[in-house]
Amino acid sequence: MYTLLLLLVPPLIGLSIILLVAIWGTNVLVERSVGRKHRLLEEMMNTGKLPVAWSSHLDLKGQSAKTQRKIAGQLDELIRYAQTTPLVADEESRQVLLERLDGIRADWAQ
Repeated sequence: MYTLLLLLVPPLIGLSIILLVAIWGTNVLVERSVGRKHRLLEEMMNTGKLPVAWSSHLDLKGQSAKTQRKIAGQLDELIRYAQTTPLVADEESRQVLLERLDGIRADWAQ
């Protein structure tokens, strides 16, 4: 009886640890990809400007063409995400979000 218990418990503990690490890793990956995008979108909706993190990057690096291309790429990526994500409440909200992002892009391009 005790031998059977000793044979079953360590593998079950190991499996539990592996599952917990996998769940934690998945949460970290989702937060980095989806959570970050939603925080950036929320900041842009609230301020009507580029995110502070991008603006400070501009201040540090200046208005070089490389920096502008990088920010334009990030902005385009957010716009594509907003067009396709199922995590927007409804299509009306999506249109408002996309219009705001287009306005921010136009203001920044000038």
